[in-house]
Formats: sequence, C-alpha cells, structure tokens
Amino acid sequence: RWRDWIVDSLNADRPYDEMVQQMLAADELPGATSETLRATGFLARNYYL
Repeated sequence: RWRDWIVDSLNADRPYDEMVQQMLAADELPGATSETLRATGFLARNYYL
C-alpha cells in the first residue's frame, strides 16, 4: 500500500516537500484522510533506521 501511495503521488505531480510531510506526520496534519495516512507506512516499514 505504501509503494502504491508513492507511485500515485508521483503520477499526480505532488510536490516533494508535501510528500515528505505526509510520510513523517500525516496523522498530525489537519484534514488527514485515509489516503494521506497511507504515507505513514514509510515509518512502519523502516523503523530499524
């Protein structure tokens, strides 16, 4: 699901800074949706970093 979010974001020409914000804190951003919450999969995938 996280990979699909990345591909969808790139295809939608979402700005990089917006993508990073959503990957790091989508649950804290105002107006969070289930679509933007998919971005936090980055943290769940890479918690050993």
